[in-house]
Amino acid sequence: MKRCAVMLVRGPGKSYLIGKRRDNGKLTFPAGHLNEGEDPKAGAIRELKEETGFDALDVISKGVFEDRPGVMIYVYEAKVSNKPNLENDPDQEFQSLFYKDPNSISYNEWHIKPEYNCGLRVIRGK
Repeated sequence: MKRCAVMLVRGPGKSYLIGKRRDNGKLTFPAGHLNEGEDPKAGAIRELKEETGFDALDVISKGVFEDRPGVMIYVYEAKVSNKPNLENDPDQEFQSLFYKDPNSISYNEWHIKPEYNCGLRVIRGK
């Protein structure tokens, strides 16, 4: 079974940390595939650190979803400390990071379409 983790980082008001991808310019939450046998929470913390440079604090589980058959998505929310650093990401996934209300992002701006985006499901209470 394929397993992925999403890390939601709440900003001011209704905003959350969003990354703009280098490869296609689309928007997404920090997330990634879990390593074989990796604890989902540890994987979400690792992905946040790799992709943004942020250290996660007060991490809480927000849900587990079977996104589609054979794909489990673990969603967490955390506060962050320190400043972002995009330079240490081995994949150089994001070209920029910012806080924005995810509900103000149009359908076509998302890397993962809203109907499959488990981070959005959690934020929208679905």
